Amino acid sequence: MIYHLMAIGFISLSLRKVDSKKTRNTVNAGFIIVSGYLVQGVFGFLYSTTWNLFDDAVSPLMGLLLPLGFGQGPGQAFSMGAQWQELGFTGGAAIGLSISAAGFAWATIGGIIILNLLVKKKKEQGEIKIVPKKVMVRDFEFSAIDGSTIQLVLLGLFTSEFLPY
Repeated sequence: MIYHLMAIGFISLSLRKVDSKKTRNTVNAGFIIVSGYLVQGVFGFLYSTTWNLFDDAVSPLMGLLLPLGFGQGPGQAFSMGAQWQELGFTGGAAIGLSISAAGFAWATIGGIIILNLLVKKKKEQGEIKIVPKKVMVRDFEFSAIDGSTIQLVLLGLFTSEFLPY
């Protein structure tokens, strides 16, 4: 469910009206994302290589799953770990899923804490002003059919024997 809600969130962000003068900010954001992946990969590789010096069972490839798990999600981390598992990286698929679970935990817990601290800081500086918006209520009922009839039809549809469930 989180996966689909995140996709809907990113789609809604991309559909909003954007000022075309902010192209420099877009390029800077791209550099920040790529450098974040690079730092995660280098740190993870150095960490797992150091761990490999003390324990031969740990593969240095484990650190390269860090940017995949934290940045790309469980699908990428699992598939790369599974491919490396076929090449001799013991438990690669499970390690990829574990790293991505840690990435989701960090994004959820750490992200909420960091965002709340930033919002609090911006409010204290007066940069954030809360402006209430007007709520528009749209009525989607058909004019010729009353609401209870529509609900009964929908209820009959979803409890019908024609549906596969």
